[in-house]
Amino acid sequence: MVCAAELAAAKNDAALALHLIDQLAAIARLSVQDGSPTALPRLALLRAEVLLKMKTSSAGQLAEALADLHTAREIAQARGATPIVCRIHLILGQLDRVQNRLEEADQEFRLARQLIDELALNIPDQALHDNFLTQTLALFPPARSISARQEEKRRFGGLTERERQVAAFIAQGKSNREIAEALFVGERTIETHVSNILSKLGFDARTQIAAWAVDKGLTKNERPSK
Repeated sequence: MVCAAELAAAKNDAALALHLIDQLAAIARLSVQDGSPTALPRLALLRAEVLLKMKTSSAGQLAEALADLHTAREIAQARGATPIVCRIHLILGQLDRVQNRLEEADQEFRLARQLIDELALNIPDQALHDNFLTQTLALFPPARSISARQEEKRRFGGLTERERQVAAFIAQGKSNREIAEALFVGERTIETHVSNILSKLGFDARTQIAAWAVDKGLTKNERPSK
């Protein structure tokens, strides 16, 4: 039935392909639960590819495809199936782009590129090596342009300019009240910024923020602004 689903997808019969894939995926999910071998990685990839070709895919369908792909990636990683893991990262990136999750998409594409480079290292013949890179990199969508502000935000763990200012003040040993006074905002606003910083950086203490800010040079570069 997998071959039938792939044939339907090749013929652009999305409705039939999805019908067959969904039947098989239900069985594959049960196999995952009882620890049996499963075809979920193959099915998850096929389903996502079909949905990406459809212009009428619903948000629910895309969300389910993402969930299946994440499960499929775990299975493929456990089996050491690096080429499949790479394909899953690529498809996840494309699905994230469709849903305007641009930072998540960029991360998936970066992970896919890392795996491609690792696979290429195992190809001793230079001609085959170059051909492999040419063909696989052609699967990537065009890189999206990133503004200088977006690039700077990425460099600093996703922190906004204001959050970086707060982090710099924390590194200087200032309290929330002192930071609020310096930035002409309410103390509760600073509390929110601190909470966001801790969450984005995966920290649980102000001392970690302070050390991070010093390491990033924020105490030298950041200036308070209204």
